Amino acid sequence: MRTTSERPIKFQSPKEEYYDILPSSILYAEADNVYAYIVCKDCRCHVRHPLAMLQELLPYYFIRIHRSFLVNSCCIYTIYPHSIRLKNGSNLPLPIQNRGHLIEYLSQQGHCLTL
Repeated sequence: MRTTSERPIKFQSPKEEYYDILPSSILYAEADNVYAYIVCKDCRCHVRHPLAMLQELLPYYFIRIHRSFLVNSCCIYTIYPHSIRLKNGSNLPLPIQNRGHLIEYLSQQGHCLTL
């Protein structure tokens, strides 16, 4: 999914470490109080940004599926009644009231997935 115009985003950890991460390599972000974890295929980084800020920084294809999870919509494989499964096998919670909105969003984006 990498495009020629995609550039890494610099994230800072609470321990003053820096990570340059391509948005397309991110599977999802998980809230951790005022910080968050960014989960990629090969790593999990603790970053100094709340989920709301990550939602503003990351491209349009990231969608908030839960108050604690922001997901790369290109990585969604299956939608269950109360959860989603990502292409890497991770399962994340999906509140029933958000399911319809997620299905509609993915349909508008042209995603093919299993329901």
